[in-house]
Amino acid sequence: MVPLFNLQLRSGNAGVATRDSRCGELATGRVGGGIRLGERRRMFVMCGLAWQGAPARATSMFASSSLVRRSPRRDCADCRRTVAVRVRNARRVRCHSSGQESAVERRQYALARLWSLARIIGKYSRPHTVLGSVLSVLSVSLFALRYAPLVHASIGSVSLRVAALPILFAVICAVLVNVYITGLNQIFDVDVDRINKPTLPLASGELGIRAGWTIVLAALPACAGLAAAFPALVTRELLMTLAGSALLGTLYSAPPVRLKRFPLAASICILSVRGLLVNVGFFLSMFRLLLRRKGLAMPSYSSLWSSIAVSRPLLAYIVFFFTGFGVCIALFKDIPDIAGDAQFSLRSFAVRIGASKTLWLASGLLAALYIGFSSVLLFGHQTPNVAMATYHLMAAAWLLKETRDLVAASASAAQIYDFYMRVWGLFYLEYCALPWLL
Repeated sequence: MVPLFNLQLRSGNAGVATRDSRCGELATGRVGGGIRLGERRRMFVMCGLAWQGAPARATSMFASSSLVRRSPRRDCADCRRTVAVRVRNARRVRCHSSGQESAVERRQYALARLWSLARIIGKYSRPHTVLGSVLSVLSVSLFALRYAPLVHASIGSVSLRVAALPILFAVICAVLVNVYITGLNQIFDVDVDRINKPTLPLASGELGIRAGWTIVLAALPACAGLAAAFPALVTRELLMTLAGSALLGTLYSAPPVRLKRFPLAASICILSVRGLLVNVGFFLSMFRLLLRRKGLAMPSYSSLWSSIAVSRPLLAYIVFFFTGFGVCIALFKDIPDIAGDAQFSLRSFAVRIGASKTLWLASGLLAALYIGFSSVLLFGHQTPNVAMATYHLMAAAWLLKETRDLVAASASAAQIYDFYMRVWGLFYLEYCALPWLL
């Protein structure tokens, strides 16, 4: 490639055709003084010449008599006009291209920020508790679909398609309340979590306190807005369950009450939410919706509970089982948090009696619940469920073995936390199996 600034316009026998500083005059032959830089640029822009092969094309064009202008002043004006138009068009193309690139970059940046925000909010909502809420509401509602016709024959069989929207509505409301409870706990425990759970968004600084408050304070109004928007899906039991869970979560975490400072009160809060409110509340809510669909009135709670306890004792034990499971999870949760809880005077069972005793207490209680559940499935049910009874016995044996190994190895807080998350896995399995226990 020949540099643009060194090009000469040659034409075989016609000599050299150039344009001098007076833009309108053409001369054949060699012209002294050369061509100024600005004029040379204008020539190539005006003629539309490419960088490669410019001399040959320019020769024939400048040798043509049609390009000879009689008025230098008019020619200069035409040149300036042509150059201005072409430069303006070039700038438009360049700006359009850069605008497209900047738009793509802005879109990618916005998507990256959105994904990062979603990831942080997901961590802030404590995914294992969200999954527990989703599975519990879903399983209890499906269990009610199968169980309600046995308790109240007038309900009849109900297809899943009919109940899908009420179940989805209840799940969304439960998740919003769960976000409120877990977020509020992290806000008031941020100093403790810097020791116990430094990877949480507030403790690590990924999320600011103001943003945490925004999420927490937006969760409950969002739940109330959904209830106002879909009144046909709302029942008294659903409202009582959601409001009761939010109230107990507030009393558990927020000062001046802050019930988590007292082991017995903290256990009562957790078993009330995870045991009674979730299992009984969502069961009764679905039961009322099924009766409403048939135009039937809801019986009194005492008569309903009496008929269930007498004719279907399995449901009564399920409530008892999940209530006890909630207490065990609360005990397991406090064991890895001993360091921070002791430093901030949170007198949990683990702080009071030690990690190994609390671990044995929680594992022994949960193993007893599993053994009792297997007995109910074998002897207290109309059709013995051997497979589920065997699973519960195996789960009890696994719990006791893992506890023995952890205590013998003087397990670290991280190892106990891993064991605690596996206990959550057992909790999920129980709810997954719940609709098929009949």
